[in-house]
Amino acid sequence: MRWGWSLALALVAGCSVDPSGLATRDVGDGGLDAGSDAGSPPLDARTPDVAEVRDDAGRDASEPDAYLDAGADGGPRDAGCSVPPPPDAYVAPARLIQVDGEHIDWSPGLFVEIDVWDTVTLAAAPTAADLSARFAVAWQPDALYVAVHVRDDVHSGHLGDAAGLWMGDSVQIGFDVGANAVPLLHYDAVDDFEYGAALGGDAVQLAHRWIAPNGQAASGMVHRVVREGDRTRYELALRPEDLGLVAFEAGTRLRMGLIVNERDHGGRDGWLEWGGGIGRTKQPALFRDLYLDFVPCDAPTAP
Repeated sequence: MRWGWSLALALVAGCSVDPSGLATRDVGDGGLDAGSDAGSPPLDARTPDVAEVRDDAGRDASEPDAYLDAGADGGPRDAGCSVPPPPDAYVAPARLIQVDGEHIDWSPGLFVEIDVWDTVTLAAAPTAADLSARFAVAWQPDALYVAVHVRDDVHSGHLGDAAGLWMGDSVQIGFDVGANAVPLLHYDAVDDFEYGAALGGDAVQLAHRWIAPNGQAASGMVHRVVREGDRTRYELALRPEDLGLVAFEAGTRLRMGLIVNERDHGGRDGWLEWGGGIGRTKQPALFRDLYLDFVPCDAPTAP
């Protein structure tokens, strides 16, 4: 049964509704300060060398961001126009999406492969038949949509509460809304967020928010995860309030990281990632650029 954003807006904040009648579990809200790692995978205790901190385009993350949008006040973003995005950025189109886990509202060309593997227990990366994934992002003024399509020969969902969903097959998404992360540092308590979703081992829909600014209201994220054969489809919708914004606007630049967790051998095997900064260590400076459409700063303006 397909259901739209209009229904999502009617949900009680912090709850997840499954209109098909399947068992559901409330969206969790860790209520954590951004400096806490409770509910997240253990972090690598070592401090990485500066030489290791590079983004996916090979740029030294300790250098000034060559793509930083400069507003009239010298701020980091200027919603309404964008400098040319780097080649590893994702430019999300404006689309209306129904959050039903079916992915029929998404054009195939919007999906990008998630092809960087990081391991916990496996000596070698999984084959494409064992685990492969791609994702897409779209937006409306009142919603940011994320779709993740996973091919996984064995689905192994987490059997515990939503805060531990990362220990099973799942998706985690981090946002640096202000695009202002400092290299080598953890999430800040101002505009950083981390959300996750999964289909639990008992076929329960799971979702959780581990990271949010201090005092952030309860999560209103809507999600749906569907498993068919060896495919798992994730679909999520975040309100502007879920990222500390009033509305999503064309030309806005965020930073985002996304991982797909894999569990086939009794524990977390590893993950596929787009942008670093979530699975191995919490460093939003390793995220990649996400643009809500691309509006060149030299584009003509209406009279």
